[in-house]
Amino acid sequence: MASSVGLRSGNILMHRQSLQASRTAYTIRTYNARWNHAHRPLLFSSRRLMSTESEPRPTAPPSAGIRLSTLFYSLIALGVVSTAYGLYEIYKMFTAWPPPLRPDLRAAIDAKHKGNYPLSAKHFQRAYDMALELPVTELGDQPYLKISGVAIALGEVLELANQPEGALESYSEALDLMRKHKEELTGPERLRTVALAHKLGALAQALGRPNAEEEQWRVFAVEEALRLAKDTTARPSHATESSEAALVVLAELDLPRWLHNDDVGAPIEALGEFYGRTGRLDYALPLYLQAISMLVPPPNSPKKASPEELCRGAQLMSNMAELIVRDGPLTHAKIHQAEAWAKKAQEILAKASAGRPSGDVQGVCDQAYVVTLFNLASLREMDGDPKSAKEYFQRAHETATRAGLREGTGEARLALMRLARTENSSTQKPTTPEP
Repeated sequence: MASSVGLRSGNILMHRQSLQASRTAYTIRTYNARWNHAHRPLLFSSRRLMSTESEPRPTAPPSAGIRLSTLFYSLIALGVVSTAYGLYEIYKMFTAWPPPLRPDLRAAIDAKHKGNYPLSAKHFQRAYDMALELPVTELGDQPYLKISGVAIALGEVLELANQPEGALESYSEALDLMRKHKEELTGPERLRTVALAHKLGALAQALGRPNAEEEQWRVFAVEEALRLAKDTTARPSHATESSEAALVVLAELDLPRWLHNDDVGAPIEALGEFYGRTGRLDYALPLYLQAISMLVPPPNSPKKASPEELCRGAQLMSNMAELIVRDGPLTHAKIHQAEAWAKKAQEILAKASAGRPSGDVQGVCDQAYVVTLFNLASLREMDGDPKSAKEYFQRAHETATRAGLREGTGEARLALMRLARTENSSTQKPTTPEP
């Protein structure tokens, strides 16, 4: 990859800013042509600095041949979803569980804490089987939340026991049960179906299942979340009906108390990441935009973002920059468009820094800042400005070193060395032999 820097898609660029496609100054269009990476720098991505979450996966998708439906397109700006699996419900109050289930639940938890995962799985399986046989009235309020909670706890233990296929089966059975009783589900129970589908999509990716299988779970999670949002959230007063179902910006939704903003964007972002990873940028970009809008509400929004949300939003903005230059012929206009996103990420990170983040949040912000600086350097190099590129790479190197991000330090060092070699080769004059 000669004299090329690079924009790499990643995890460091995570979440959002309400720069909706129709409003933003950084208009994103569909990119059809393929970008030849051998002729351009690579943008760095958060994924290179942050470990991605490995999740379980599915046996059979929710419905054969599920596709991006009209509902998905018409409600894309309305989506909500949750990654809160409720894995610890059964740990809180045993009195909430019918007496027949309590001994096995206690034994399962005890075995898990001792690291005896096969024994723990055995007891969770027995508790799950008994829960299925009991009348739902004996399980009290939101019975399917409890039943699925046991299935999820079983799946978690199976994953710990290195039995991902068994975990996938447990999650799939729980989702099938809830879908069978979908008319009886409460809001939190419907949210659980979203979480299960999201988990299954992640497992499909982790287990290397075909892309079509992963897509089916991820699309199901997003579409079901959109339906849930539509049913539980009032539209803002300024929203009007249209033939396309009155789209609403995610950041403007007044979500119910049981649905946290931090739970909402993960499946949307995951589906966007999937489409970015598989080269379908016309699907990926609007999904990223919606994820950004939930993390970083627009300036006129009454909602305030936390430093962590701002940094995650900046991460996603950097991902947007990477997506823009990845495919299609590289042009100055495309470089400047990507650079606008990277600079917006830099602006958001400065705002987050003013909130004095600490601990893990500071780590997220440091990673986002390193990636943003690296990407700005890459874009400057692509645009024929090695001097500015060098300055950004140096800042990325300094920040990564200070934050203890070894891979970021190494990547920035390699980029600086490459720039130095290019500069030396361009300044060397050919010598003519003496007569």
